[in-house]
Amino acid sequence: MGAGARFGYKGDVWKSQSRRGAMMPAVSLRVASGGPPTARLPGARRMTGDGWRLAAFPALILAALLAVPHEARAADCPTVFDTMAHVTGIDASGDLILSDARIARLAGLAFDDDMPPVRAALEQLAVGRAIAIASTSMKPDRYGRLSGLIRVGEDGPTLQQALLVRGLALAQPEEGMLGCMPEHVEAERPAREKRLGLWARLPLAARDIAALNARQGRFTILTGRVRSVGKGRGVDYLNFGPIWRQDTTVRLDSRARAAFEQADVPLEAFAGRQILVRGVVFEAGGPAIDVRWTEQVDAGSGTGVGN
Repeated sequence: MGAGARFGYKGDVWKSQSRRGAMMPAVSLRVASGGPPTARLPGARRMTGDGWRLAAFPALILAALLAVPHEARAADCPTVFDTMAHVTGIDASGDLILSDARIARLAGLAFDDDMPPVRAALEQLAVGRAIAIASTSMKPDRYGRLSGLIRVGEDGPTLQQALLVRGLALAQPEEGMLGCMPEHVEAERPAREKRLGLWARLPLAARDIAALNARQGRFTILTGRVRSVGKGRGVDYLNFGPIWRQDTTVRLDSRARAAFEQADVPLEAFAGRQILVRGVVFEAGGPAIDVRWTEQVDAGSGTGVGN
C-alpha cells in the first residue's frame, strides 16, 4: 500500500461517500521506508518519530491494559468463599449440579463446542466433593444459576484455573469478574505456550476471514496488526485491513474509549501494533468484535496477554 493511502472503516457510523453523500474524514496510513506504519487522524498532529513512536510503545503503558484502571477494579474479583455445597453432577453446559438442586456456573470462562473433555475434567475434579463459591453477587442470574469463582475445599486453585491451565477454557472478561482477568490470563499461559486444547488453533489471524466468519456468534480470540485507527460518531475502529466490506474490525464505543484513556492508552497508539483481542465475533461487512473493556485487548506481542 503506497504512502498516503486512504482507508474507509466499516460499521453503522461511517460508510463511504456514495453511502453517506458527504465525504467524512478518513484515516490515512503512511508507511515510511524501513519504519513502522504511522497513523494520521483528522485534526491531529502527524504521528511520526517526533510524536508517538509506535514501534517502541512503552511496555508499562501496554501493561496498563490488564492493570487496575480505577479503584473499582480492585473489588471486581470476588475473594470471599462463603457458600459451600456438594457437587452431584455436571450438566451439558459445564455447569455444576449441586446437592440442593441449585446450579453453579464457572464465571469468567468461555468454552468451545467440544464439551465432553470439559465435563470429564470437572467430573474428576469436583463431583462428589464439597465446593466453595465466591461471587460479587450471590443473586442467581436470569437462568437461576449461582455464578462466581469456584474451588474444591477451603484452599487450592479454583476450578477456573484448573480448566484454563489445561486449555479447556478461555479467560473471558465479564461484569463482576474483570479484576480476575490477570489471574486467569496467567493461568492460561502454560496451555498457550504449549498449544494445548483450544490454543492448538487459537488465536485466529485477523486476516483469516473465513475462519473468523465460521466463529460468528461465538467467543474467540484473534490476533493481527492494526492497519489504521478510525474515529466515527460515537464509535471508534481498529481496522485490520483496507477494505471495510470484508476485512476484520474491532469496534469501540465511547465508554470503551474512555476506559482506555483512563488507563493512559490512547487508541491512536494501536496503529501499527500487533494486538490480540477477545470477544464474540459478529458480521459487520466482515468479521468484527465489539470491545467494552480494556481487558479484552492485549497489545504486547499479539500472541498472548502479557507475553
